[in-house]
Amino acid sequence: MQDASSESRAALERLRGASAPRPDDDATRAPAARPRRALAAPGEISRRDLRRHERALRSGRPETAAERRVREDRRADVHRAMDRLRTPGAPAEQRPRRDLSEILDRLGSPDLARFADPLVGTVERILPAPGRDPEKAAEAARRRAAAEERLRAGRERAAEAARRRAAEHERLVAEAAAAAQARDAAQARDAAALQARLDEEARRAQAARVARRRREEEKQRRRREADRRRRVAAEEKARAAVEAEARRREREERRRREAEVAAERARVQAERRAREEAALAERERLRLEAEAEAERRRQAAEAERRRLEAERVEAERRRRAEEAERRRREAEEAARLEAERRRRQAARVRAHTVLHAERALAQARLLEDRAREAERRAAEDAARRRREHEERESRALARAARELEGPEVFPAAADRPLLSDPEEGLTDEELFARARVALPEWRRRQRLSTKAQAVRAEAIAHSSAGPVTGALPLIPGYTPAPPEEPAGSPTRADRRGQTLLTVVWALFVLSSAWGLGLAGRVPGLGALDAGAYPFTADGRHGPGASVFGLSPLHPAIWPVLWLLTGMYVLRQWGRGQGASPRHRRIRGAVAGTLLALALWFPLAVLAPGGLDVVPWLLALVLMLRVVRRLGARPAARRLARVAEDGALGVLLGTLLAGAPTAVGAALHAWGVHVDWFPTELLALLVLMALLLAALRLVLGGRGRLGVALGMAWTLLCLALPRLLPSPLGAQQSAWVGLAAAFGALLLVTAAAVRRSWARQIERDAARRPHPAGA
Repeated sequence: MQDASSESRAALERLRGASAPRPDDDATRAPAARPRRALAAPGEISRRDLRRHERALRSGRPETAAERRVREDRRADVHRAMDRLRTPGAPAEQRPRRDLSEILDRLGSPDLARFADPLVGTVERILPAPGRDPEKAAEAARRRAAAEERLRAGRERAAEAARRRAAEHERLVAEAAAAAQARDAAQARDAAALQARLDEEARRAQAARVARRRREEEKQRRRREADRRRRVAAEEKARAAVEAEARRREREERRRREAEVAAERARVQAERRAREEAALAERERLRLEAEAEAERRRQAAEAERRRLEAERVEAERRRRAEEAERRRREAEEAARLEAERRRRQAARVRAHTVLHAERALAQARLLEDRAREAERRAAEDAARRRREHEERESRALARAARELEGPEVFPAAADRPLLSDPEEGLTDEELFARARVALPEWRRRQRLSTKAQAVRAEAIAHSSAGPVTGALPLIPGYTPAPPEEPAGSPTRADRRGQTLLTVVWALFVLSSAWGLGLAGRVPGLGALDAGAYPFTADGRHGPGASVFGLSPLHPAIWPVLWLLTGMYVLRQWGRGQGASPRHRRIRGAVAGTLLALALWFPLAVLAPGGLDVVPWLLALVLMLRVVRRLGARPAARRLARVAEDGALGVLLGTLLAGAPTAVGAALHAWGVHVDWFPTELLALLVLMALLLAALRLVLGGRGRLGVALGMAWTLLCLALPRLLPSPLGAQQSAWVGLAAAFGALLLVTAAAVRRSWARQIERDAARRPHPAGA
């Protein structure tokens, strides 16, 4: 670079020396022989050009296309001026009109003859011709020849000066081109050295990365090996502990019965098989890990081989690039394109290697995810087996509760210990036997807990409200609602039961609407209308047919029953209710009840033989079973109490209070009359028995208000025709009407008092919950 700058400075000094005026130059002695436009302007090297050349040489900037065109135009102008000077007699070039300043600038130039000749001709025509003196003519001719000689000499000197300036300009251009070429060569050498240094640094960085990656892989391998050794040691320790426990159990089982010895031997064999399967699975997992490690190493070796191949290709590319730099400049672009192509190829190779490594890592992660998924499935299977075992125990406890005396209540699965381990494989009969043994003790503890809660509630009420007249009595037969059992997913049998119940409810609604005579009010169904059941057939369901005849207002209960039973049907379709144990226990009985009632309406309207009493009594028996099962498992939420216990209780109260009417209608149809016993007395005895049975039902649990309301409406419809005056009443058996009205009031009052007592106990127990260890 110093040689190039020194050469540039020398060329600049030569340019300055060439442009300076010389004292022995003829052009300085003849200023009129230097045409300013034809000679000086096109080929003049002014100070501005010198400064531009100097800036170009200092900056090292290559010549642009515009500057090259200006330089070539100037060279063309110089050549045209030189050609014009070589031929003085050539006709003048047609030039455009110039202004006065340009004409005055040209007065001292060799082209003066072009301006003087026209003026001389004009002056000769204006002025008189000189005389014919031969001396003067000779003198004039001599002077003219001398002027022409001087003019020709001036032209020759101007041409020589222009030629020298053109040669000097070409020399400067050549030197500038040589300097630019030298500078480009130096820059190319510097770029090659820089590229070599960068390649060396990249190679060293790549080697460092490879070494660092190898160290990380070695650390990971050692870490995995240590984890594997620890895991194997832990498994060996666990296996040793399991074997020691098995030996201890074997020594204990020798002292037991012979049958238990055989069962224990079978269990030990099963455990041994499980351990062998676990060891086999562990060996299989270790083999898979070894195969994955070998595959990873093979891929790493393949990646290293491809990297070395890429480096070899890169070295070959650099060698070819260096050889191409020593060739001519025309091949430089092709070499650069070839190098760029090879660089992209190497980048693609490296990218492919990285992609292959990422795929291998993704595959390893997939294997790990699969192992985690297998562990999760194993845990889910264990949880599912535990739930199935708990359901079996719940069924065994429910069966034991039904066979033992007392309410059908047992602790939920989350609140009780397991009767047996799921791995024991006990049958249903063995679980039932253990449930019969454990259930009485659980009931005793629950009764003690309930009494303790009541005593605590009494103490709280006594301390907060002051002295009381007596302790709050415990309600006989009342069992607090246990927590809800977790319901699983509904099965196909559950869905079939829900669908069947919904279809039967729709059939019950249609049949009862037809039995109430509503078909005649629908356009197009008048032919199917047979009238309402109290006014059809032989009038056995009318108010005066028997001593238990009901008021014409009684059929108003059926739309209410539609809504209540429909609410229960929608409830059992609710979220999480399909597999609920309460619905499973009563769904079939409710469907049978609705089907029996759907059959009762056609028989009550069309059959004259009194067969309608059979489906009514069948529905009553099924509803008694439903309420008994609901009381064995009290509802924990208010919505369940209303939609299940309340709705079905109203239906049971209606069926129970209407049973004497159904039996009386059947006896009326069969023509049976009891003349040897007072009818009113018999009716009072039946009502007393009915009220006692109803009180037993109403006072169960928290107080079945739904049963009381259903019976109260039917008993009021029984009392109205006997208590109201004519023509509203039938004026018969007033004592039966009074007993029925009193029974309705008694049932509602008893249910309300029972619910009030239960609510007070629950409120006091919730106000100060007992400790968990009580």
